Amino acid sequence: MGVAADPYPHQIGTVHRILADVKIRHLISDEVGLGKTVQALMIVNALRLQDRKHKTVIVAPERLLGQWQAEAWSRGHIRAAVVGSEEVERGEVPHVLLVRPRDIQDNPSILDPAGRDLLIVDEPQSIQLEVMERVAQMCSGLRTTSPARFRQVLVLSATPRLSDPRWRSIIMEMIEPECTGISQFHSRPVLDHLVEREAAVQSQLANIPDVNVPAQGQLAFFLGSVTRRISRQTRRAWAKYLPERRNETIVFEPAQSEVERLDLIREILHRNPSKHDLSMAPWVQVKAMLRSRRSARAAMEQLNDRTYGNRIDTVRRLASDDPADSRFEALLDLLSSEWSVRPTERFIIVAGDAPTIDMLRAALPRYIEELRDEGAIAVLKRPPSGTEETAVDIQQMHEAITPFVHGQARLLILGDWIQAGLNLHHTSRSIVFYSLPWDPVAVDQLIGRIDRLRRKGLHKGDAGEHFGHVRIWRLIMRGAPEEAVSSVLDTIRVFQRPLPQLSEQDADYVAASIEMAARGNMTPAVLNTLETISGAWDEEGLASRLSEYDPSKPERIAEIVDRLSSAKTIEPSMALDNVAHSDTLQAEQSNEGWLRILGKSGIYQISSRGDRDDPDFRFKTIWYAQGHVGQPVPLSELGTQNWMTDHAVFLTNRHRMSSPPKTKVKTDDGEEHGRLLRFFDHGESIHDELVQGFQRLCRQNFNRSVNNPEFRVIVAEGHHLEPYLTKAVLLSAGYADPVGSINTEVVPEALLEFLKGDMTDAQRARLEADIREFMDGLRNDQRWLNIMLPPLLELRASVLEGDRWMPVPDQSIADLFKPLGLDGRFAPAPRSVPQTRSLVPGALVQTAKAAHEQSIVSAMSTTAKQSFDQLKDGLKTRMKLIGAEYRDLIELRRLQLENRQSDTVGDAQRDMLRGQLLGLQRRVDAAELMLRQRRQFLLDGANTAIKRKPAELWHLQVRFVCVN
Repeated sequence: MGVAADPYPHQIGTVHRILADVKIRHLISDEVGLGKTVQALMIVNALRLQDRKHKTVIVAPERLLGQWQAEAWSRGHIRAAVVGSEEVERGEVPHVLLVRPRDIQDNPSILDPAGRDLLIVDEPQSIQLEVMERVAQMCSGLRTTSPARFRQVLVLSATPRLSDPRWRSIIMEMIEPECTGISQFHSRPVLDHLVEREAAVQSQLANIPDVNVPAQGQLAFFLGSVTRRISRQTRRAWAKYLPERRNETIVFEPAQSEVERLDLIREILHRNPSKHDLSMAPWVQVKAMLRSRRSARAAMEQLNDRTYGNRIDTVRRLASDDPADSRFEALLDLLSSEWSVRPTERFIIVAGDAPTIDMLRAALPRYIEELRDEGAIAVLKRPPSGTEETAVDIQQMHEAITPFVHGQARLLILGDWIQAGLNLHHTSRSIVFYSLPWDPVAVDQLIGRIDRLRRKGLHKGDAGEHFGHVRIWRLIMRGAPEEAVSSVLDTIRVFQRPLPQLSEQDADYVAASIEMAARGNMTPAVLNTLETISGAWDEEGLASRLSEYDPSKPERIAEIVDRLSSAKTIEPSMALDNVAHSDTLQAEQSNEGWLRILGKSGIYQISSRGDRDDPDFRFKTIWYAQGHVGQPVPLSELGTQNWMTDHAVFLTNRHRMSSPPKTKVKTDDGEEHGRLLRFFDHGESIHDELVQGFQRLCRQNFNRSVNNPEFRVIVAEGHHLEPYLTKAVLLSAGYADPVGSINTEVVPEALLEFLKGDMTDAQRARLEADIREFMDGLRNDQRWLNIMLPPLLELRASVLEGDRWMPVPDQSIADLFKPLGLDGRFAPAPRSVPQTRSLVPGALVQTAKAAHEQSIVSAMSTTAKQSFDQLKDGLKTRMKLIGAEYRDLIELRRLQLENRQSDTVGDAQRDMLRGQLLGLQRRVDAAELMLRQRRQFLLDGANTAIKRKPAELWHLQVRFVCVN
């Protein structure tokens, strides 16, 4: 998908599944650290490749938006702009718009489905419930007056709270809107509707012969599984690509003054036996009193002096007499010990709250000399209330962690509110829970900041290399409530492996157990029960009766990856097969070979440079060569004044990317802010303009109707094309691609007829939105055809021997299209490519062209016959899936109509009601027509695509000439 990352098998499998579905409405619920962001960017890139006008909006907690902006550019070649940024304020319309939840609260119209195609919601569980309810309405079109809804939806969350009925209904409304609407009309939870549908589909499998069960089971999964639009991958399934965890618990003795504080905590809990919410008082004060003296002072000020007055006075007096801080001393011992062995190690310290963060930042440099340097400690605290400017807030958070991510900071001190989305694995492998969160989800997410897929992980994992360790420490005060809480967290193994999605019952039991432990009431029976239920947790989240047919299972993903890997490589590739060890590496080497050709052509200046701020970091530059500014292939993002001001910079190799990826580099000392660093691949604008531009030149100069001149290619002595020296060679290329077999741009006339009737503006807007969804469905079907019938490139070459054209052996044809040496480089290399009058009679050339074209058409026809059976079976399945989708939609539309028909109105409102009923009936009729039209368009498109006729046929006469 052109993303600047090595795609892992599970990522390929998920992206393949989503792009091939009949609609894009999915939850990617992979465990922490498995690359959900990269998968989303791969999908965005694929959709942009199909439709250059495609627009995306991303809603995420504001702490994540800076990372989204950086990754969108460095990984996905996409400029993403934040609401409130200068470009948005200027009226520019970015391909990706980043929105924080507070922006939606302030101005719900920011989420305009009419102006954006795809909505991505990242970490919804960290967004306010009322905001997510609004987002869900914009996804479903239910409970809203908006005429349109988002046609494509991706939800990204390792812990989407599917065990909570409120959150489950929100997620399902986003990814299963029709089922949600139907269940609402029947006043029942959407999960009940989905489970009932799944049971009905499963029962139909019982009567199917065993030989047909696998294929029918997969169809049944997509027709009715509760999890048909939920993909979840686990770290256990892909452990070879990940580091191992090492845990160490440091239990320290409390000082005498701290013992009195523990007694106060016990009294507080004793006096509040009915307080069960660990996020409310008095639990907030209890946890604060365990962190630091500063936090304890602030917590005691919030307590009632009449109730605890004498005890509080005693704690304060003892703290004044004995200022010992045993937790802080344990941290000092840990850091000193580790840095004596690993002096360059960087640590993340989870401090819990702002007073403790401030204390650590001020106190640590007094005792550790290495932390006295300016910038040695970075801190990230919860923003107070935010500014009025989203872009400013995000910039401030990004600046807070920059010293740790990009600078020399050795510590990052943060609160336990930092959870999903903050990726720190590029910088650190060590995390210290100075203050242990009592929420297992918070612990899981915080560890996930460093326990993630890493650079070069794909190649290391496939080679069987060990990936090292992430190290996790807990500082636990003996006799404190946290000691018992830590024991509960150990029992459910949250430190050993990621936390799976919990059922509502299990989540409640764990929370109750943590409270019981903190109160000192834990029993062996409860611990045994915790161990039992944690051992039986279903890592798939929601349970499905059809899970055995889930395409997300590792064995099925392996089948998909093997099938894609075994697909014939389109020759001629500018890389040699025996050099590239993966499809990604071959694509990189091909791009590098193509760039060398462009540089040799004299059209562009392409060179290698080092970053002025980091000379060891190398990249390439591109600008026009002298005399070719703006021609023959103009690049819209290159200026035309001079190299110094107008060149672009880019990488071609993923392994040359820094960790974390750079977004800017400097090519000259005079540059103040640097230039945006691109990655040259599909989806990147310069790459795509070059491809399109040279395709256009080929159509103009080498199509079958052109009387081609002969090109002379001068090669040095010893070049591997020496057998063809001085001889006339005809090269022909035929290209077939199912892209365009379905017309996704022109609305069918039958649907336009629906817009010609008498209706209100609101009714017309809703019909127009329905038609946009229909057209989006055609694009979904076109993508599916592209997957089922990959593009074909057939090459032919003949050499003139006397007055007869002799076919070049198949194994040598691709070499004639590559002006490269055997090592894939220009050594020895062609010099120039002058154009001359053909020395071969035109009639003789036309004879060879005709023979080549006949051979190409015949080969493509043979491939079409081989693909027919597979496409025929796939087409039947696709038709059933489309039918099921539209039946749900039609049922919902009819329920809306029947509900309005049952309304009783007065005489004055009857005309209005009659018009509303006509509008609702029109939407029912339109949905029924759309079902027929979509099936017919798919069938016609498949018939067109299966013929596999070459969409492009190009011919080139060459003569290789040797020079000494």
